[in-house]
Amino acid sequence: MYRPFRPSDGGASVGGFVQSERLHEYQYNVIFVGFTLFICSSAIVYLTQNLSSVLVPLIWAAFTAVPLTGLISVINPFIIRCTSICCGHAQGKKSIPFTILAGEIFVRIRCDKGRTLLDEVNAPGSDICGRCMEAERAYCCRRRVRVKELKAKDPADQALLPKREVNRLVKGWKYYVQEAKERPANSNEVFLDLSLDHAAHYPAMVTPTADMPTLQGLLEIDKTHFVSYTVAVVVALSFIGCCLAVFIWLVSCGVEALTKNVSAYVKGGREFIDWGIGYAQEVLPPDLASKLDQHAQAQLQEKLPELASSILGLV
Repeated sequence: MYRPFRPSDGGASVGGFVQSERLHEYQYNVIFVGFTLFICSSAIVYLTQNLSSVLVPLIWAAFTAVPLTGLISVINPFIIRCTSICCGHAQGKKSIPFTILAGEIFVRIRCDKGRTLLDEVNAPGSDICGRCMEAERAYCCRRRVRVKELKAKDPADQALLPKREVNRLVKGWKYYVQEAKERPANSNEVFLDLSLDHAAHYPAMVTPTADMPTLQGLLEIDKTHFVSYTVAVVVALSFIGCCLAVFIWLVSCGVEALTKNVSAYVKGGREFIDWGIGYAQEVLPPDLASKLDQHAQAQLQEKLPELASSILGLV
């Protein structure tokens, strides 16, 4: 008997086929994502366990070194400011003009400002170092000057200023200062030699060069010295040590709480696994979901008690 074609029959069969294909594709995608996450997590755990002897010191070093440098840069100016206020010298930084003539390797500063600069830099008497003996004061409390501004005296010669950073002054660099051994006679200026090290073994300008024009600029006293920096380092280390002690104490308290309440965590983990397996049974084959459930329960029961001891071992 002839039966006419009805679009609803073909549509239903085609729709069911498409729905089945989409379900299979969804299952494949879920399996692939789960497998990828499992492999990545396993690789991270494996590398962490095998490289723990290398990673743990690096993490602790970064945890202490990064804030330590920032604390020193904050504490050191604070110490200098406090000592200056206590000794009655709380004025701000002063800029001292200087000149370097072409063909010379020393700095020219007006006589009164030059003498004051030498006293404040090499023989500071306005802070705690002023109460020390002369030799100890010269070593512990000696300061440096920073080149705040540097340019050619004639704007037309600015292009002649060499780009090299040797055998010349560099803007922003800090130098030790001492009075020049050789100086022209009959001058109302003080002539200073600048060096990179405390003992003046490495002068900023060694020999005069023909390509160097006449320069002028500003010097600024950097009040940081050995004593202030040492105190800042000690204070910063003490603060970091206290923070680490508090952190370790909090971690130990957390580990102790985890050990005492491990049964509650196991129960919560089982509930979470049951929820995940219930969802997985809708998209995964039943035998695969059952294997995942058994494996997860075994790992939870076995590994969770070891978690507390491993965390405490890392600390």
